[in-house]
Amino acid sequence: MSLIDVRAVTKQYWLGRTPVPALRGIDLSVEPGEFLAIAGPSGSGKTTLLNLMGCIETPTHGAVRIDGADVAGLSGDSLAELRATKIGFIFQRFNLLPVLTALENVEYPLLLTRLPDQQKRQRALEALERVGLSSFANHKPLELSGGQQQRVAIARAIVAEPRIVLADEPTANLDRTTGGDILSLMKSINQRQRTTFIFSTHDQKVMELAGRIVLLSDGLIASRP
Repeated sequence: MSLIDVRAVTKQYWLGRTPVPALRGIDLSVEPGEFLAIAGPSGSGKTTLLNLMGCIETPTHGAVRIDGADVAGLSGDSLAELRATKIGFIFQRFNLLPVLTALENVEYPLLLTRLPDQQKRQRALEALERVGLSSFANHKPLELSGGQQQRVAIARAIVAEPRIVLADEPTANLDRTTGGDILSLMKSINQRQRTTFIFSTHDQKVMELAGRIVLLSDGLIASRP
């Protein structure tokens, strides 16, 4: 069974009274353990598709199934639990909370879980260790470089041991060398833990590492190698 199934999905926004189609009929399956790149020009629908797979948005028409469950039929609490336990997010601008330390930022997603406090802290420390930043646990984001901040964001994404990590242009604000290091780290996590990574990207390096590339154009899949 596919980990993610997107079937006949459309997404429409409104600009005043004018409908703006973002996705115009997407069919896509993602298998466990994939390292998948969703590519295409700006405005092609990459981020919208990622948000639908992350249960941040809902489709106008069609169905999105995560691990066999149709997300349209889930309650708000069930959606929140699914996002907290099965899906990690990595963003272009890191989205770290500036008043929290690196450790507290990584631990933050676990606040929604029922884990004991000591276990939450231990998991956060272990996630920072995995991305090579355990010695920076007490640093706040502005005390870290861009590459270090993105490593903290990766640790935050994997701390709950999700099956899926969604990464929206994760290398866009990094120089080429740092971006390459970040991609190597994510590929290593994918290979060691079989975590499924799905990227929206313009980055050629992401596409070179991807096991599969899905090209979007005008809200449609233009190429599916």
